[in-house]
Amino acid sequence: MQLRDYLPKTLFGRMLSIILLPMVLVQVITVFIFYERHWDTVTRHMAQNLAAEFAIVTRNIGTQPDKAAIAEATKLGWEYFNFPINFQEGAVIEKSNSAADDGYAENILKLALGRQFKQSWQLNTTTDPNLIFVDLELNNGVLRIYASRKRIFSSTSWTFIGWTVGSSILLFTVALVFLQGQVRPIHRARLYWHALLFEMGAHGGRDLPDLHQLHLHCRANARSGNCVLALPRRAGGNWRYYRHG
Repeated sequence: MQLRDYLPKTLFGRMLSIILLPMVLVQVITVFIFYERHWDTVTRHMAQNLAAEFAIVTRNIGTQPDKAAIAEATKLGWEYFNFPINFQEGAVIEKSNSAADDGYAENILKLALGRQFKQSWQLNTTTDPNLIFVDLELNNGVLRIYASRKRIFSSTSWTFIGWTVGSSILLFTVALVFLQGQVRPIHRARLYWHALLFEMGAHGGRDLPDLHQLHLHCRANARSGNCVLALPRRAGGNWRYYRHG
């Protein structure tokens, strides 16, 4: 098997592949190489910044904070980072930080939180569609810090992919319409010359009919594609032609 056995055989298929293959190649390179690396870098930076801000809010409360320390942390979180903070006195963390069913962004954030906190903590990204929160276990309760979901999850990635794919489909559709208009006259000209050569061969180069009538006959048959069905029989099977509608 050779490569040309898998290549398009028709003129339209070849011209279509000239447009389609580079477009697909560009999309693959853009999405899976450039944008994947870019999205990975942005996600890591967002996770590290968010974990660092959580650590700043809780750095002065200790392991057994009193009401004054909780109030100071609450004021700091809301005033500088827009973090709502809630302290649940006497509560404990029951769930574990399993990353088996989490996405890429959650796992990156968990790694960043693990580097910032020495106490037990629990990340929750599924309870609220607009917020995420971290439960930090202390000796006398659990400190819960809320943050906007947009701080770690960005919707621009899907917007970029949708725009890239959608614009490619739109441009390809426009190119396909113009390509059909360009290929159709080429097919007609090819069928016209096939018909003309067969008419000349059928007369053996002698006693040709009126050239104007021959031109009209071949052009009409080229537009319909009907003449090529009978031409191989008239030429004794020496030529191989196919019907083109």
